Amino acid sequence: MVIKRFIFSSIFITTFFSSALTLDTSPYQSDADQWIYSYVISSNQKLSMNNQDLQLIANLLYFSFLRSAVTIEAQAIACNTLETVWQGWQNIAQTRRNPSLETPYETNYGMQNDLFQEFLQAQYFHRKIGLSYSECAEAAVKKQLLTDHAQKAVTILREQARIVVAQAFLDVKKALGNLYNFAAEHSRNADGRTDDLNRFNLMETISSYIPSLAMQTFVEADKINTQASEQSWTVVNTINQVSKEIWQSIETARASYYLAHYNALMAIIQANNIDQAYQCIMFDENGAIPTDQQHELLPALIQEQ
Repeated sequence: MVIKRFIFSSIFITTFFSSALTLDTSPYQSDADQWIYSYVISSNQKLSMNNQDLQLIANLLYFSFLRSAVTIEAQAIACNTLETVWQGWQNIAQTRRNPSLETPYETNYGMQNDLFQEFLQAQYFHRKIGLSYSECAEAAVKKQLLTDHAQKAVTILREQARIVVAQAFLDVKKALGNLYNFAAEHSRNADGRTDDLNRFNLMETISSYIPSLAMQTFVEADKINTQASEQSWTVVNTINQVSKEIWQSIETARASYYLAHYNALMAIIQANNIDQAYQCIMFDENGAIPTDQQHELLPALIQEQ
């Protein structure tokens, strides 16, 4: 399933994501169906929950999915923005050294402005969704607004989600292990040793770089500074990319899991003709939306738009 945009209304905004988020809910479809037939529908095909329970749980599933989805997108935008800032820093340094030379990176002011605006919007939207999720989870898990049966259903749901996240983390660790072995192999000496001199230590590099800088002429010091800047960026960028990949794997698994359950629950709600008053968005970043102000409906199904 490719989700090209998410629509989130109420007093929120409509947002179009800059890149498609590909989610595969099929690994969790069986689990979603089993959860539905264990807690939502009884053996005689009657609903096992009241309308209030269905609405609150649907909101919890929706915000749980959306929280992970916007995190993936926001992190990708943040990484792109950080790289653009670093390139701008290098362009400034080059112009300071010699304005007659071309800058090392092409400057497109319109695209950069759009990127920074997108970055600010991503932060803003991510924060709103995060707070809304927190308010929803607080209401569903801690405030005992659900019946005992619905509360058990949510507990089972969240316990399984933790297992899904743990498995995603184990998969990432395995991938990083392979990456570590690859890096170690390429840092070995000709005789097969991997001594301490081949291991990058940021603080050791800085402590050796500053005295060297102080002892050089301006031109030589500038060259050292440029080289150190490039090396430091390589390390920082690598760390950021690894971090992004780790959390993208985890959040993708979580988003897919909750999306499978959300769609399954909304299909049941739609099939049973539940009053639309119980299909509304219940929370925003400020907390619970008063019942008489709940006008925006949850998406019936979240799919490719």
